[in-house]
Amino acid sequence: MYPADMPRIFYAAIALLALTGPAPAVAEITLPDIGGSESALVTQVQEDRFGEELLREFRRTLPLLDDPLVESYIQSLGHRLAASAPDARGSFHFLVIRDPRVNAFAAPGGIIGVNAGLLTAARSESELAAVLAHEIAHVTQRHLARMYAASTQIDFATGLAVLAGLIASAYDPNIAQATMITAMAAGEQSRINHTRANEQEADRIGLRVLTSAGFDPRAMPDFFERMMELGRHNPDALPEYLRTHPVSTARLSDTRGRAEQYGTPQPRDDRSFRLAQTRAHALTVSPTTAIEDLRAGRIAPADEDARLYGEAIARLRNGQFEEASTILGALNERHRGNLFIGIAQAEALMRTGEPQPALDRLARLDEIHPGYPPVAQATAKILIETRRPAEALRILD
Repeated sequence: MYPADMPRIFYAAIALLALTGPAPAVAEITLPDIGGSESALVTQVQEDRFGEELLREFRRTLPLLDDPLVESYIQSLGHRLAASAPDARGSFHFLVIRDPRVNAFAAPGGIIGVNAGLLTAARSESELAAVLAHEIAHVTQRHLARMYAASTQIDFATGLAVLAGLIASAYDPNIAQATMITAMAAGEQSRINHTRANEQEADRIGLRVLTSAGFDPRAMPDFFERMMELGRHNPDALPEYLRTHPVSTARLSDTRGRAEQYGTPQPRDDRSFRLAQTRAHALTVSPTTAIEDLRAGRIAPADEDARLYGEAIARLRNGQFEEASTILGALNERHRGNLFIGIAQAEALMRTGEPQPALDRLARLDEIHPGYPPVAQATAKILIETRRPAEALRILD
């Protein structure tokens, strides 16, 4: 079947599968390593076509964080990692989801979903990169295709429809009952074993990707260990990442041992990560909660300017434009030419009734970073709001 059939398949599969029992977690779609026989049933071209349809479904149904700066940062980081991945074929698409839970997922066609909560929880850019590298490995190893190549119960197209429904239901409880698929999940112990095998394979390849891209491989076991500690001390608040990516002591030990073999890379300047982190948090939770979290040191505690930046974004959302403008003006003096700060300051200037200074600030950023899409989008937005649509159209074109 081809992409044109996917919407029909998607809803038909959900309607049929709704009769079969309670839904497992998304992790239970994780797939077995059965060699290369998947190619006999699903070609790479077919998988990419299905992935295009999945991408449309996700963009339609998931609560995406519609922010050019955060999206651009994640795209840049993700593509840097994908460029270092062995067996990487085709395009990758990185989606940022407005959800404070710590989680990520991978789907065919190079689709990687990242919750804003994962960005918030990471203590370094290398930790965030570690999770992305792990998900990229799930894609490059074609784990979904390999599972359906081994299955006689469900075909690949219907399986992707189920997967799309499962992921959508994780973000929208109103459609959770539409993804009840226990009947397709025969062989519980076998499925657990496959999950472990594929998670270990994704760890192993992810570590190689992480190191090749210049990040600290120790960040992967460090992140896993911290998630395990959080779940151990408060089982009722188990991080969503552990529900969909179960981590055992053996898996943690294996990952740490492999990471130590790679050595220690040079320290990285991760200011962009810190600013993207506090921005994502300020755009995901309520402005009041964001300011409280930032002031309590729960987000980016080691970077005071990133904390102030996040607070300014929260104040912009809360209509406190003068306060935000004051904070951003001081930050701009210390970090001239920074895209995150400059674009936010332009928005603050616009909100305080100074559209021309806002446009001037964006024009200077465009000189430093020519062609950067978030600058063009911010400029077009101000031009539209000041009733200059023809100029906005030229920029967007």
